[in-house]
Amino acid sequence: ILGEPVQQAKITFYGSFADTYRGHGTDKAVIGGLLGFNTENTQIRDSLQIARQTGLKYEFFTAEEARYHPNTLAIEAQGENRKISLRGASIGGGQVRIQELNGFSMEAACLMDTLLVVHKDSPGLLANIAAILNVAGYNIANLLGSNQARRGRYHRYRDRRPGRPADSRQFAERRRSAAGDFVAEILILNWIKERKVRPARSRRGGDSLWIFQALIIF
Repeated sequence: ILGEPVQQAKITFYGSFADTYRGHGTDKAVIGGLLGFNTENTQIRDSLQIARQTGLKYEFFTAEEARYHPNTLAIEAQGENRKISLRGASIGGGQVRIQELNGFSMEAACLMDTLLVVHKDSPGLLANIAAILNVAGYNIANLLGSNQARRGRYHRYRDRRPGRPADSRQFAERRRSAAGDFVAEILILNWIKERKVRPARSRRGGDSLWIFQALIIF
């Protein structure tokens, strides 16, 4: 997802993961994934040592958040040129859900290769995305689109409701308008073999594209 080797990572385990990640080897599995190992790679059992040998710096944390699934983890990963923050959950039966990427909500099951496009909303955007994928030879299985704000974007405003003194120093926080941030989650029927897809670009720019490869193949 990062598109380059991971150099630093902070991993936070929530809920039951916070209690069991060492005993169940979840820490080794996560670091193995950051090293690029697939699930059948036997080097995963030694991934912590391999990470230290290859210069991948990592830290583990635990936390509680009642809103999250009990088996949730969050990753902040950084390479030479890029960095991402990612949150996902293991929901049982070998299935996962990617639920947040760089502050944007999503719900990717990763049963198929999945594109996440974040773009400034503009007329004809969906048509442009579909056209780009068609030219690149990809078949869309499903597309979910939404306007949303990046999590944590707030602005402060003075509370001037009736009954409050005009010179009140009490402030409240309000989430910024979601207008302008369009998030498209696109499931692709055929495998994405190379990064030849580029998001449509509006005059206001600000587009981003992430590719999630399928984690489970039936």
